[in-house]
Amino acid sequence: MRKLCQLLSVLFFIYWGCEEEIPITCISTDNEGVEKVELWVNGVSTGVTDETETYSLEWNTITYDDGSYGITVRSYDTSGNTTDSEPITLVVYKTVELGGEYYSIETTELDLSYSGLTGSIPPEIGNFTNLTYLGLSYNNLTGEIPESICDLNINWSHSGYFTISNNKLCPPYPSCIEDYVGEQDTSDCP
Repeated sequence: MRKLCQLLSVLFFIYWGCEEEIPITCISTDNEGVEKVELWVNGVSTGVTDETETYSLEWNTITYDDGSYGITVRSYDTSGNTTDSEPITLVVYKTVELGGEYYSIETTELDLSYSGLTGSIPPEIGNFTNLTYLGLSYNNLTGEIPESICDLNINWSHSGYFTISNNKLCPPYPSCIEDYVGEQDTSDCP
């Protein structure tokens, strides 16, 4: 078997968001050809592979606890040789606490726009009585908006203090925000 002087080079381009699946795109080259690339986390194969350029791997973090993880991409060439990329560390932090010991009555601004949030807005949102700004736009929030949102200390006469557009929230909307809901995907609403 012929030895390769420069077996493989792998570069990472990573997009990190508050999502359950993290896309990892890499470039892998070899003078004999690349068969596939495979995602490894903390030295263990995830079984996630891709065989076509540009190589894109989806790391599903749903089964991982919050913490730091070493991410490596293993590249396989057409002769059966492998090379691992330099490891990088990614931090998984999926917990958003809005209550309990992390709750602060002093919270005045909360911007969770573009955070990949899913599910419904809990009625407890109204407990943040000192909130003067709330941003929830560009998520995947579903269901109806609870009336308790009107209990917030937001200047409802000015749209700059509250954003909730580009979700999947269903009417009817509470009267305090009906002019500010913006565009919603209501295709799954009853």
